[in-house]
Amino acid sequence: MKSKPSIEFIRLFFNSPAEEEFAVRCADFIAGVVGDRVLELRPDTKWSVILQWLGPKPTHPALFAMLLKKVFGPDVKEIVDVQEFMTFRDFVEYACSHKHRAA
Repeated sequence: MKSKPSIEFIRLFFNSPAEEEFAVRCADFIAGVVGDRVLELRPDTKWSVILQWLGPKPTHPALFAMLLKKVFGPDVKEIVDVQEFMTFRDFVEYACSHKHRAA
């Protein structure tokens, strides 16, 4: 079995420690699903592109969204609803700001 690629590089694109940690956690999750394609991930990568990395089967994005929701909570619905516009950075910032409001 092939190991997941290192995604620590994603930290360089985020300013706060909370965003860095969440970005790494999320990128690690994505790497588990898309493998080496995660190395193409940048803050401005749209979720619609990430979903394309899953392959052509229409069930793949739906399953990915279910897994995201299970791992990252109900706010993931925002990604699915606006995947053409929401970037990886948008999601990280959104998730971190909601987490701070709940704390």
